[in-house]
Amino acid sequence: MSLGVMKIENQLLRDMDLAGRVEIMEKNLRKRGKKKYFITIA
Repeated sequence: MSLGVMKIENQLLRDMDLAGRVEIMEKNLRKRGKKKYFITIA
């Protein structure tokens, strides 16, 4: 699992379009009050 997380984190650093889409998804989850989901990008 950690290899998959590292792969996605590296891709987010290189692909600003993908990073933007992930940020939008995170904001939408937060708006809905889904407090059990927390997305971090290290």
